[in-house]
Amino acid sequence: MRAAVVTGAGGGLGRAIAIELAGRGFAVWATDVDAEAAARTAEEIRGEVGAPAGGVVGASSLDVRDEKACRELASTVVAEAGSLDLWVN
Repeated sequence: MRAAVVTGAGGGLGRAIAIELAGRGFAVWATDVDAEAAARTAEEIRGEVGAPAGGVVGASSLDVRDEKACRELASTVVAEAGSLDLWVN
C-alpha cells in the first residue's frame, strides 16, 4: 500500500486531497496545525473509505515550518506504513 502525508488536512483543499488519496488506495496521515481538525478528517476517511480502499495511518498536529517535526513525522509514517510515497503540502 502507498502512503501519503497531507498537510492542512483539517479543512479545505487539504481535507479534500486527503479524502481523495484515501479513495485512490493511499494510506493517509492527516496533519494540520489544529490536531482536532486533522483527527476529524481522519475519522471521516475511516468512515467513508475504510481500510480496504486505503485509509488512515494516523493524524497529528504539524507545523510545516518545523523541519525537525516534518522529518520525525516522515520517519513515523515509514515505520507505521512501510513507506512514504507522497507528501502533499
